[in-house]
Amino acid sequence: SYKEVFSKQLNHILKKINSSDNFSIHMPDYLHGNRILDPISDDKTTRHDSRQTIKRVTEFAKELEFRIEKNVPIIASFSQTNGRKKTQLLDDLFSFLNHSRYVKHKILPQWLPVYAWYFGGSVKIDLFNSIEDIEYLKKNSLAICLDICHLALSANFYNANWKIWLKHLKPISEHFHLADSQGTDGEGLQIGTGDIKDFSIFLDTRGMKIIEVWQAHLNEGYGFMNAIDILYKKYKKNKL
Repeated sequence: SYKEVFSKQLNHILKKINSSDNFSIHMPDYLHGNRILDPISDDKTTRHDSRQTIKRVTEFAKELEFRIEKNVPIIASFSQTNGRKKTQLLDDLFSFLNHSRYVKHKILPQWLPVYAWYFGGSVKIDLFNSIEDIEYLKKNSLAICLDICHLALSANFYNANWKIWLKHLKPISEHFHLADSQGTDGEGLQIGTGDIKDFSIFLDTRGMKIIEVWQAHLNEGYGFMNAIDILYKKYKKNKL
């Protein structure tokens, strides 16, 4: 969370890790004051606060990498368009991610749904969720984090086949989020209970895979353990 980024908690975490651990980091979606992370915002304060947040998180990732001697992926949701044309906005965003002094570590933008859960409600967004985004990413050979749930949700919104979109996005995806989905806004369902059902095609991909079943951390992580159990029992013969 935003509060954790600038607290002493990160240093406390560093004291507890082991060299055998594996990590990825999800950049906070929110900033203080009910604002959304946006490092290229037209608003000077939002732009400054976003960049300071990114700077601190990338520094923390570097510290983790030094201690475990392994790559620590950073994932971020970039959803704000500010009424700008998509191509120009993406040009500016990737210019920032690849060349800014604030970014001391590679950041993978996350594939997003059309209807995002922001501030306790559903907000329509228009970035990293359409065929235009796919074409831009492929043309410029840009890597992303592919959220499988978000992929199906966004494809359903545009009446597209998510499996066709997957063929385009899979080669440029370096990190994966796993959860099932339904319709255009049914997000974070347990593995195998939604529209996707078959997750075998994702398990042989390179890159870390993170289970993102909604509220899976409750009851001592029951939802996470259940998802792992489902994946193991169904695909262990040829995938795990």
